[in-house]
Amino acid sequence: MDRRQKHSPAQSRPPTQQTLEAKRGEPGRLTGKKLWLARAGMLFLAPVCFLLLAEGILRLADFGYPVSFFVRSGEPGTLVTNDRFAWQFFSKRTVLQPFLFKLPVKKAPGAIRICVLGESAAMGTPDPAFSFSRILEAMLHR
Repeated sequence: MDRRQKHSPAQSRPPTQQTLEAKRGEPGRLTGKKLWLARAGMLFLAPVCFLLLAEGILRLADFGYPVSFFVRSGEPGTLVTNDRFAWQFFSKRTVLQPFLFKLPVKKAPGAIRICVLGESAAMGTPDPAFSFSRILEAMLHR
């Protein structure tokens, strides 16, 4: 069979603008790599935008509690330990509270601040009077 006999006369014509647009897709429509980049962007950006919006609304509504270890006290220029700090790690009924103390926001000239990090032994459980930091404080005051 001859090739010319297989093809209709309409198929041998040069492509028109409509057939070119049909092959390329609609004008302004994403295809190929751009389509997959847009999908990946939406996959990651949509949840991030939702969480940022929710965070902003909750902060404006003053919902929740502070999670920093020190919070501003009613007395200007001082910080106190946050009794709700450990709520983010433990239940509200079983949580240990930090040893309450005041800390000036601005350090006095010549003063040195030492931070002791640790668990129950560093805190002095069950009595904070026997903690490592209290022993260190007593030794430094000699």
